[in-house]
Amino acid sequence: MVYAFMIQTLDSKECGVIYYRAFTCYSNIESDNTYYLNNSNGESGICGHFRPHKLFETSTEMKELLQHVANKVQMQYSMKMKHSLAPVELTDSKEAFAKGIFMERKWKKESGLEIPIVWQCAPGLGFVLLCNRRENIVQAHNVLSIIIQQLEKHLQFVSNPAMALALVETVALIVNQFLPSGQLLFMNSRLVRQFEKQLEHDLFSK
Repeated sequence: MVYAFMIQTLDSKECGVIYYRAFTCYSNIESDNTYYLNNSNGESGICGHFRPHKLFETSTEMKELLQHVANKVQMQYSMKMKHSLAPVELTDSKEAFAKGIFMERKWKKESGLEIPIVWQCAPGLGFVLLCNRRENIVQAHNVLSIIIQQLEKHLQFVSNPAMALALVETVALIVNQFLPSGQLLFMNSRLVRQFEKQLEHDLFSK
């Protein structure tokens, strides 16, 4: 499960979030959790419920979180690009993508929340997942790569983000198809083809 997907600009002076899709604000998959304690006879019983920490309480706080993460992605990307050994991946669009991950611990520091941030960036543009700490990071990178490929295939997003953002409904269709309800699915080539066919059907039926 991921908390949010976002697309951001990369600018050393001022970066910004240009698209986002938030899936949940809770630090656990379930919004309520039951806890159990053993009684004096060694038998366990339901004692009550606790509510997991929230990453944000309001839409304003959510946007502050996304901007906070965007600033850190900008910093990480800039640092990586300054090093000659920075890993680079060439996509079908011939754009150079750098990949990275960091653990966000300073947001609501008092709650002890840890948010793995998975990002892939090309010059001027970054794609980011805010993940639950239980998620498989390799799988998160794979899903993020597929979303980027689909955005470029159908919208030329990396090549022309301004024009692509004018078709925000199409962006949402792509994100929701390959990241359904924020779930990180294991996608083999067969499942990717199946999702592509469904996406094309949805796009042409609009």
